[in-house]
Amino acid sequence: MLDGAVARASNRVTRFGALYDSTLDRYAEIAVFFGFAYYFVHKTGMGAAHGLLISMVVFIAMAGSLMVSYVRARAEGLHFDCKVGVMQRPERLVLLSLGAYINDTWLVVMLVVVAFFANLTAIQRLVYIWRSETTSKWKKVPSDIAHE
Repeated sequence: MLDGAVARASNRVTRFGALYDSTLDRYAEIAVFFGFAYYFVHKTGMGAAHGLLISMVVFIAMAGSLMVSYVRARAEGLHFDCKVGVMQRPERLVLLSLGAYINDTWLVVMLVVVAFFANLTAIQRLVYIWRSETTSKWKKVPSDIAHE
């Protein structure tokens, strides 16, 4: 979360650096969720319903987390400002870290919270952009959604 600020402070900002940073952030997030899923599947035993259910929650949380980032990136690519929502990356990181630190039960609770609120945040961002567009129409249609 600090690498962009460090790059700006040291005057080492490039467009590739921004892309590279975002890409590594997504891979790091995927690795964290994969680690949680792996941990719970192996802790509860292969094929155990409990482990499978928790892994599904992990998958939904990961999907929501990635969609929060995707909707923002896509919106910004279409020249919208899109930093709205209740479960942005710092909030997800803090909740998952707290849950992992306390115990397995709290980690599962935090995963459920992230799963719900990350997906809600992605929807909030979509609604925000939809409302922004309906209140002030674009002057030019972006080429990637132009009529064929």
